[in-house]
Amino acid sequence: MRSRAAGVQPSLVVEVKRIACERPMDPGVPLARWSVPDLHREVLARGLVATISDTALWRWLDADAIRPWRHRSW
Repeated sequence: MRSRAAGVQPSLVVEVKRIACERPMDPGVPLARWSVPDLHREVLARGLVATISDTALWRWLDADAIRPWRHRSW
């Protein structure tokens, strides 16, 4: 299994994971939690990359079991 695509900086993956772990309301996005498409728009809006696929974002988050689109009620 590939951990990341060739040429992708590890710092980019870390930054995307950091954004995924923050509350969307903190940077002013009117959401309760991130979905992959919402996270994709935020990564592009912040200028971290010019283009990236939802699949790449999902793979990076899934590799560390980060799933902001899931909600567990206790």
